[in-house]
Amino acid sequence: MPHSILETSTEYQAFVELHKSQLLVNCVPDHLWLSLYKKLKAETFDSLAHFGLQKLIHDEDGEDYSWRVVCTCENGLRKEDTEAIFLVDHCWTFEVEKARMQLRAFPNLVSRMTQLMDITNEEDQEKEVLREMWKFCQTYSLHDPITGKSKNIWYIMDEFGSRIQHCDEPNIRIVPFVYQTSETMYTYSLLYLLNDLDYEEEITRNYIERPVSSDLHRKLLLSPWLPDDSLVEAHNIDLLRFPEEDEDQFLSYQDIEHVAEDKTWDCRPSRNDPLKVFTDFEFVKDEILDGKFHIVDSEKDADILFLRKHFKRYDLLQKGQYINQIMGDYVLTAKELCSVIARRDAENGAQEIIDPQTLNVTPDWYPISFNLSTELTHFIAYYNLREERELDNIWIVNPWNSSWMEGSIITDDLIQIIRQLDCGRRVVSKYVKYPLTLDLGREERTKIKLDFRFFVLVPDVSPLKIGILRQTIIRRAEKNYHLDYLDDQTRHTTTTSNADKMDTESFILALKQQYPQLNWDKVENETHSAIFKLFQSSTKKNFPMGLKSSQHSKPIYGVDVVYETALENEIVTELKPKIIKVTSDIDLSYLIENSPTLLSDCFSALFLQETNNINFVWLD
Repeated sequence: MPHSILETSTEYQAFVELHKSQLLVNCVPDHLWLSLYKKLKAETFDSLAHFGLQKLIHDEDGEDYSWRVVCTCENGLRKEDTEAIFLVDHCWTFEVEKARMQLRAFPNLVSRMTQLMDITNEEDQEKEVLREMWKFCQTYSLHDPITGKSKNIWYIMDEFGSRIQHCDEPNIRIVPFVYQTSETMYTYSLLYLLNDLDYEEEITRNYIERPVSSDLHRKLLLSPWLPDDSLVEAHNIDLLRFPEEDEDQFLSYQDIEHVAEDKTWDCRPSRNDPLKVFTDFEFVKDEILDGKFHIVDSEKDADILFLRKHFKRYDLLQKGQYINQIMGDYVLTAKELCSVIARRDAENGAQEIIDPQTLNVTPDWYPISFNLSTELTHFIAYYNLREERELDNIWIVNPWNSSWMEGSIITDDLIQIIRQLDCGRRVVSKYVKYPLTLDLGREERTKIKLDFRFFVLVPDVSPLKIGILRQTIIRRAEKNYHLDYLDDQTRHTTTTSNADKMDTESFILALKQQYPQLNWDKVENETHSAIFKLFQSSTKKNFPMGLKSSQHSKPIYGVDVVYETALENEIVTELKPKIIKVTSDIDLSYLIENSPTLLSDCFSALFLQETNNINFVWLD
């Protein structure tokens, strides 16, 4: 079909309509769209008719070599040519946590990857591929319109695409492209020209296309392919000092919130009628509230707004109306800000967070963390220093806004950590290498990792007062904890299903049986103290760099804690709390099953100031 007719065809117009946003975002010139459509429809992979691979030998033995890709068209290629767009196939597509399983399931994949990555070591090729793949893989994100969540997918281009080298001034561009038909979805990479190409001219692409803050930052991002040990000196003490807090970083989290005028009133309601509660939490039901509270269907009629969705119109709150949210709580719930405010607890200020002699960290109740977008240099310096001193270097990388473990990875590989920035903003935190584990008395469940969710009530910010629920949710991993495979989430990640939770009483009994040398009351007190210090740090600076005090605000937070074990002669002698997450998205249903009055107790403490309940520990 001639070009002019095809361009006006219904089928082509439907293709453009469906894929236009991708094409525009990836800056694919529109004069190439028709040719792209034809090649996609016919599955035309004609890149090797225009380009060729060359192996450059750098020594007599042929062991030192490199690759390059050149234009093989005798008349060259012109970027204005309507046919000058090429499909590049993907030979491996994976999610990080499933990569090892795929290699084990498909031996031919291991063979192909070792050849593509030029791996010559014949021992433990699976391990070699998993380490080397971070120099070859690219990523894109798939959005689920139903859940509203996005998932990062990694892929490795075929031998042709993978051997195109980097250049700061590239002459071609390669972008991922999701081709959707009425039946299925295919993913390719698209290669198009930025400049005209001459015969035998090498083609190059820019490995780091996103904006960078400095030339050093760009070089660090390129270090997986262009390593340079001189970029970050581990002994540079200045790099062990965190930069001053940046107010702009906090301001970037501010949503369009309407600040309420300061209003004062007698916070304790004098009327005898039950307080009316409007909520979108599933676990909040009339039957678990006593006569002091009653569920209503209208926000306007409610005395208490107990909401899961983010609330913005603080200016519309009526006098005497409460909300379970507080302006500025992103300083606690956003990982990259929570690590910043935790540093405020350091006794001597930011200069003393890392002891350059011991590498110990203050405060010790929060794992040392780095914002990879703004503190990459500091992280690499600290990582290198730990390597030099032969200290463990296992880290967990989290998205700045993830829910429970979504998009998180655990690794000791610096290159893999750096590459996670391709997925967006990331925070890297020291992983607790030796967490508390329990023997559950069943096969594959004799050394199960635990984490703990504490619930924190915050009736007042100025002066700060918090109530910590004595009952906690203890979550368990599926399989025995060990460090052989850091990508095995069944061993490192606790589950959120009720079937794998423990109540506090059962846990304390098991702890006394398996660790009689430990004093849980002491551990619990230290945990409560750490939680209070974190919330105290969130009030040391005014909004927007801290919580905004308001009589309207009475929130409840979930605080996740992992216990690091101190060992002496392989005997656990101490449990050290490490706060790993704060969330406002709470679910008390598991605790309510065993304690039906618990929610009413929480509401009474928050909204009626009844703080004499033995279920809470109050700190101020």
